[in-house]
Order: sequence, then structure tokens, then C-alpha cells
Amino acid sequence: MKNVVFCTEASEKIGFGHFMECLGIATKLSDNKIKISFLINDNRSAVRFLSKLCLPYQVYSDFSEIDPLLKMNNFSKCITNLRSIPFDLMKKIKQQRIKSIIIDELGNKPIIADVLINGAVVEKWYKYFYPEKKPKTYFGPKYMALGERFLKYHNKEKKITGTFLVSMGGVDRSGTTLKLVKALKIFSEIKKKIVIGPGFYHKKELHEIETKLDKSFELLYDVNGLSDLIYESDIVFSAGGNTLHEASCIGTPAIVLWEDRHEEEQAEWFAKKGAAINLGSGIDIKEEKVIETTDTLLKTPIRWRKMSGKGKELIDGKGTERIVNIINQL
Repeated sequence: MKNVVFCTEASEKIGFGHFMECLGIATKLSDNKIKISFLINDNRSAVRFLSKLCLPYQVYSDFSEIDPLLKMNNFSKCITNLRSIPFDLMKKIKQQRIKSIIIDELGNKPIIADVLINGAVVEKWYKYFYPEKKPKTYFGPKYMALGERFLKYHNKEKKITGTFLVSMGGVDRSGTTLKLVKALKIFSEIKKKIVIGPGFYHKKELHEIETKLDKSFELLYDVNGLSDLIYESDIVFSAGGNTLHEASCIGTPAIVLWEDRHEEEQAEWFAKKGAAINLGSGIDIKEEKVIETTDTLLKTPIRWRKMSGKGKELIDGKGTERIVNIINQL
């Protein structure tokens, strides 16, 4: 049996996007009777996820421990998905004669691998240099790894439900979730579902306002996948990371309040294509602007419908399937 390992990470600093991408790919691979393992940094929330899904894993404290862990096991392929992939790690994987698949996002780095996948929408992130043989490369949003349920909802008609979804990622260092909760109080007739990520940074402040919220708010913890929630919502408030791809795939218009600079560039791409509204930095934006933008979108159903359709055009939801085929063919 083929033995595939995912080398990834999750933390309060970088979020959980890399880890969740790997989970989606791993689930699809395991359907093909492939033995899956994870090498994960010492993050309690990520380890708990893997334990709940009964996926075998080994924990590393820093990148220097990954090479010994690889040597201890008979892995045939290593799928590496890290925010910043150490060049030394790439060389060591290659030296062990393990087939190497690297999933990257921001580009502009040296790569040693058999396969390089970058599902980003920003073309300037596709720039790399190759010290050894050039790998097979697969670039563009058609290779964005989304869960299988996103494809299911991509093919379903989108309907108005009277629900908002706030999902600012696994951490939300900027505390934009709190700002959105305050701003959206004015929409008393709309249901508001607020996803609290596993590494949410402002639990104390959230607890202070939670008891003052009316019944139109629902706080959701330990959410395993957003597909159902995104499909059931009319607008998704996002930080501009993977959730933006997921919302577009399903056809739910997004209002983006970005946190990191790469999210700003991504949000601007989706906004120019007509699938999202880029409000700007979550730290800087005023609650009044959130209210005004949301109210305008609600009152212009033609624009809402165009944004919904445009999102589906941009992201077809087949990225995970394409990546699995690439891995199987290697």
C-alpha cells in the first residue's frame, strides 16, 4: 500500500489554512485506499482535529525534527504545505528518495521537488527559481484545495435565506470578529452565525460581549468545515484567506476585511473580478462602513446575484480532485 505523509503546520500566528487544505486532500486520498500520515507542529487544536478524525500523526517541535521523522517511516510520497518551506528541508526530502509534492502560496523562493502546486489567484506569486531540475508545475485557482462538499454546493442553486456568516479564520489576531459583531447588531431581522476559530485570539473580549447578544446571533465553536454554513448564508464576512475561495465556489458574495498583506492582494483580485467587496484592513475599517456596505448589498439583489454567479465562474471546486490525480500519477 502507498504510504503518503503530509508535512504541515497550524498556529495562532499563521492560522489553520495550510492544515485544513491538507485535511481535504488527505480525506480524498484515503478514499482511494492510500495510507495517510501527518507530521504536524505541536499545536493542540490541530492535534485534536487529527485525533477526532482517527488520522495517524507525529508531532515535531521545529523543522529540524522533520527529517529524522521521515527517515523513521517508509513513506513513498511527502506533501509539504507550510507558510515558509525551509530550503534545507526540501533538499533532505529529495535525498531520501521520497517523491516530493510542495503546495505553496506566495512564491518567490527556490524550490527542489518533483511537483509544485500553487492555487493562488495572484499571478506574481507564481515566480520561483529551481536550483536543480524544474518540477512539474500547476498554477492557478483551479488547483485550490477545497473540501468535497464545496463542489457539491457549487452545483446547487443559491437562494436567499436571511443569514450572515462571519468567519475571520482560525485565529483573527486583529479582533475583526468583535467589530463585526457590534456592527451587525443593527440587522436585527437577519440571523448572524459567528464562527470562532480554534486559535481565536480574543476569547476574553468575546466572553464579555457574548451575554449581551440577542437571539439573532449564534456563536459556533469547533466547526469542522464551513461548506454548509457558507451555502446557507447570503453574505460571508471574511479575512480574505481560503474562506474567500470557498465562498466564491459556492456562490455566496463576500465582504472582505483583510488582516495580512497577501490577503489584501487576494481580496482585491476577487473584488476586481466581481465576486467580493474589499472593504480594507479589518483594523482600520469603521463599523459605519460595514453597516453601509452591507445594507447597500442587501438592497441591490441584482448586484448580489451577479456576484454569486461570478464567484462560481472563478472557482469550480475541483481543485482537490485535480491535486489527488496529480499525486496518484506521480
